[in-house]
Amino acid sequence: GPGDLNATTYSQRYFVCGEQRQPSANGLPGPIFLYLGNEADVTLYLNNTGLMWENAASFNALLVFAEHRYYGKSVPYGGQVRRHMRYLSAEQAMADYAELVAELKQEFNAPEAAVIGGAPRACAGNVRAGWKLLDSLGATQEGRTRISAAMRLCPDASLNSTDDVLGL
Repeated sequence: GPGDLNATTYSQRYFVCGEQRQPSANGLPGPIFLYLGNEADVTLYLNNTGLMWENAASFNALLVFAEHRYYGKSVPYGGQVRRHMRYLSAEQAMADYAELVAELKQEFNAPEAAVIGGAPRACAGNVRAGWKLLDSLGATQEGRTRISAAMRLCPDASLNSTDDVLGL
């Protein structure tokens, strides 16, 4: 009802690039590269992230730039923003991004698409742990088979060594 903040929604601004990507050889859509907005207008980053554009083309990925809540034009509560600053949190921002990913997967008929994105400072420990895990799994054939299955690699993509895994 009125005043029920749990039912409140707002318009999160985002840009979708690469809508013309083609299905892969196995018929599955490419991944979604998600740029998580910083504490500024997302258009500042849209054309200043060359590496993402280059990699999106190489991976046949859908590239999405999502604006962070309370920044740019993605401001919940309009003129009442100061009364609701408690909703400017990492948890709320992640919930926004999760909702956006679900909508994108539905809109682009890509329910199984891998989503790759992150924020360096917040994710540094996870990235380091991920590299250690890849290195460990890459050391054995069983581990490389698990990686191939988890990443849904094409049958002709053979992982014969740790170097092959780290080269992904």
